[in-house]
Amino acid sequence: MRLQRDARTGLRRTVGTVGSLVLVTGILAGCAGGARPGTAAVVDGRTIPASEVSDALSQLRPLFNGATPQLVLQVLIDEPTLTQLASDKGVGINDAEATQFLAQSFQGAGVAAPARYSTGAMAIARYQLAANNVQGLSDSASAVADLQKRLAALKVTVNPRYGTFDPTAAGVAAPTASPWIVTQGAQPQPTGSEAPAPSESAVPEPTGASSPAPSASASR
Repeated sequence: MRLQRDARTGLRRTVGTVGSLVLVTGILAGCAGGARPGTAAVVDGRTIPASEVSDALSQLRPLFNGATPQLVLQVLIDEPTLTQLASDKGVGINDAEATQFLAQSFQGAGVAAPARYSTGAMAIARYQLAANNVQGLSDSASAVADLQKRLAALKVTVNPRYGTFDPTAAGVAAPTASPWIVTQGAQPQPTGSEAPAPSESAVPEPTGASSPAPSASASR
């Protein structure tokens, strides 16, 4: 998954756009099931709370274009590994830069920034900045290969309410419909012969007359 800067919206989520760097982030050794209640995923013992996913979606909604809980969770799973790689390659980023990046993004979108950015929002900003830095390396191909090895070594467990790891899809695959799973963003299903009401997208499309065209990454 790839996060891009945009002239009007600042930080824009581009669904379906997979760069050479981000292709490897879904090639992970993981399994579904076993996650504790309130947990979206566990990565090498590190817990990603479900609230971290929902808070990031809610807080960054003005900057997202079609993001889903699965896509955000994938970034939160990969971010520490990617930012560590960037640091090891001499192009690390810090929270001050991530905060500035988010502030510029909200300013570009023409909306007020939150008083305090959530843990998930900060992780998403670090992910974008680290990805930009790694892609800009002269030996980026070698760096991507290194990233692939690190991600493949992760032990990941995803809450089935979010889905499962699907290496062929390079990310967290949405769960299939099961009566015992309440998927993220799903509406309660009626009983009897009543037809189910259509569910809403986890994140609505931004309002406005047109979708902004992508632009180059913002200066840090």
